[in-house]
Amino acid sequence: MSRIFLLRHGRALLPDEKRRFIGRTDLPLSPEGVEEALAAGRTMEETPFDRLYSSDLGRARQTAEAVARFVGVPVRLEPCLREIDLGSWEGMEMASVKREQPEAYEARGRDFEGFRPPGGESFGDLANRTLPFLGDLASFPGSVLVVGHSGVFRVFLASVLGISVRQAFLLRQDTGAMHLLSGGTGGLSVERLNWKPSL
Repeated sequence: MSRIFLLRHGRALLPDEKRRFIGRTDLPLSPEGVEEALAAGRTMEETPFDRLYSSDLGRARQTAEAVARFVGVPVRLEPCLREIDLGSWEGMEMASVKREQPEAYEARGRDFEGFRPPGGESFGDLANRTLPFLGDLASFPGSVLVVGHSGVFRVFLASVLGISVRQAFLLRQDTGAMHLLSGGTGGLSVERLNWKPSL
């Protein structure tokens, strides 16, 4: 049986507190994010992981490297786990996009899974890029830790739970928090959602 732990990276170092579209933008961890990564590592120190995979974006890689110090498993970087590419919307304030590109913003609301920002990916594209990797993990008979991003994990949860990605956005996915999946090639189930160690 596979046990797949999905750990969202720690809080990223953002330019300000405004709501922005942040996907493929490669940000480092904030000081708080470093503490979240270390807390996750300490919590999992006694968990016998067989493999540790991570997105190669900085905020995920830093989180994985911090956790690896505690669990003693080398980090395997997987570019397919990168967060969704938001194209020309990357880094823009959500309010600015809504104001300056109202038709595109409304189109995204109407077709959340199929809409692509200019030069970017849709959530359908993200699913096509990442779900084969989840299928590979389901066939691995052991415990695997995956460090990644909110959008990627919501796609995973939508697939496992049989819901839409839009519905998966109703599930909490805090920085430094984990989901746990278990099962095998016959199907995965969700054992735990958004569990976070206390700092």
